[in-house]
Amino acid sequence: MNAGRVRKYTSVEALERLGDALREARLNHEPPLRLSDVGSAAGAPRTWSHSHLSKVERGLEVPGADLVQWYEVVTKAVTGSLVRLWETATGEHAPGPAPRANLLEWLTDRVEMVMDLRGERATVVDTRDLIANQPGLSGYWALYDTGGEPREAAEYDRDVLVGGKVHSVVPIDGTTLVKLGIKLGRELDRGEWHRIQIRHVLPAGPIEPYLNFSLRTETAREAILTVHFPDGEWRVWSFIDVYAEALPAMLANPASENLPEDFSVREVPSNLGYATVRIEYPTAGFSSGLVWRLAPGS
Repeated sequence: MNAGRVRKYTSVEALERLGDALREARLNHEPPLRLSDVGSAAGAPRTWSHSHLSKVERGLEVPGADLVQWYEVVTKAVTGSLVRLWETATGEHAPGPAPRANLLEWLTDRVEMVMDLRGERATVVDTRDLIANQPGLSGYWALYDTGGEPREAAEYDRDVLVGGKVHSVVPIDGTTLVKLGIKLGRELDRGEWHRIQIRHVLPAGPIEPYLNFSLRTETAREAILTVHFPDGEWRVWSFIDVYAEALPAMLANPASENLPEDFSVREVPSNLGYATVRIEYPTAGFSSGLVWRLAPGS
């Protein structure tokens, strides 16, 4: 970057974290947004070029506060979540927030995920307690990252145990993301609580040794994750508030003493054939979960 032509920034790492968060907010929108959807969306205070947004998301250019505030509006991110990263990256104080175009449709009240590795095919039961944030809602989109190489949606068996029926499974081209559309069967009033429970039967074969989640809102009171293991001695760690781009390095060696200081990783008991962890008030936009390793000699 040409220092004479760009805004000042505090560190390359802080600028890259901001870019990663902007990209994650765009992709976590339901449905995921393209760069052009952000730069030329109706109601944008100005038009940003595709090239400029791409450089911003890669941490190669310093955005203005107006662009970061617009990301929060158009992606429906938590108000102030991206602006705080911008302030850290620039050392500046952002002006008042841009007006919010739309309310989030759903707020997450609680999450519980149970993975069972003991059968021929691994299963995950995902329970979400939701609060309708708009009147008349009759459907819900769940977004999952399958991890590893992109896989066809047909390789997964999914059904809704509680709260609705699956009406579509949509892989996001060029990514490992899959959207699951659920019909609720009725319209909900604003403020109404609704539980959705989804069972996933994963493809046969080796499973990546971690279970994680990332939320879009700060409203969740807790997340509970449980993993049931086959016979053997397992070492298990929990992690919270890890940036998506830092997740692979942390998963590769969760016991490392060289992890960044801002990582929160700790070993959890697993001597009864399972491990479980409760995370209070999980932070929106960050990854949290469990990672495990088969102990030597098991």
